[in-house]
Amino acid sequence: LPGIVVPELTIIICTLRRTAFLSDLLSSLLAQSGALPAFEVLVVDNDPAQSARDLVERAASASVPIRYLPEPRPGVSHARNAGVASARGADILFLDDDQRVAPDFLSALWIAWQDRPIHLRGLRVRVEPRRDGQEHPAPHARMVASAQEDYTPVARGDFGTGGLIVQRSLLMDFEGPFQPELGLGGEDTELFLRASARGYHFGHLSSVAVEERVTRARAGLPYLLRAQLRSGLLDAELDVARAESLAHTR
Repeated sequence: LPGIVVPELTIIICTLRRTAFLSDLLSSLLAQSGALPAFEVLVVDNDPAQSARDLVERAASASVPIRYLPEPRPGVSHARNAGVASARGADILFLDDDQRVAPDFLSALWIAWQDRPIHLRGLRVRVEPRRDGQEHPAPHARMVASAQEDYTPVARGDFGTGGLIVQRSLLMDFEGPFQPELGLGGEDTELFLRASARGYHFGHLSSVAVEERVTRARAGLPYLLRAQLRSGLLDAELDVARAESLAHTR
């Protein structure tokens, strides 16, 4: 229809009862400058009470389409899958609701995305942890900033959706594409393994960064030890499932 702009990029933000963080992220996206793609923002609310609806509707901008999508089924996999199914852009950028971006983030990301080697179907930007109220990285951060050069291959342990730009067509090639049965984690790694098995490649984009807010509870050693234990158990579970799948195909 005349006057309707089809977005090139859909930014998917899955959220669950963190409206203060979400508000900061939306404000930073509305402040983007430079040579920008035509983009939309899609907020997927995983709270059955729809706690983010009012915030998203107030943030709606004439220049940047911001859509609200409720997904009451619990679990980030359900939320991400709903976002992928509703996305209108050919490319998708996943951002976490506790992240925020600089005014030149999107223009720098889009230039690097257009210039990437043709074999890369997705890029993971650098994630810089910041403890609330501090400008320097938290001493015990959940994630570390990648030191990889741009476009170097992403390894299994580096993969994640927070700060991932990917072709929507790749995601549509997979059932799910994220697996809700994994519960509270592991869906990122599981998708990476399936994509890698089909010959898809992902790269680092360390020259472009997002900030991730690290609360006091998540900055301490006890949280990190629990997170590492959880990650190890999930990796073992995925390795067993992958081995069983390979055995059945022989």
